[in-house]
Amino acid sequence: MLSPRQRDAGLWPAGYRRRHAHPGGGGYGTPTGTVTFYVDSAPQAPVPLTNDTASITLTGLTGGAHVLSASYSGDIDYASSASAPLDITIGTAATTTSS
Repeated sequence: MLSPRQRDAGLWPAGYRRRHAHPGGGGYGTPTGTVTFYVDSAPQAPVPLTNDTASITLTGLTGGAHVLSASYSGDIDYASSASAPLDITIGTAATTTSS
């Protein structure tokens, strides 16, 4: 027997965030899963969602142009998704020499 969620799954477009009204309010709940960040197409370690947020600290990026993006793994209630690429430029620190 299919659950209501399984029956409804085919009715929604891919990537659409499905919500269902419950007598107590709310929807399907808080998304779970992981977000993988990519730097210049290289995947970084997956980061778990905490309070609907995932973040990463990047160190060691060289000066110049880079492309950042992210993908969400999805869970039973929320579809996986991916961000559009974000072009960034990292400046280099000024250096001085003395004699």
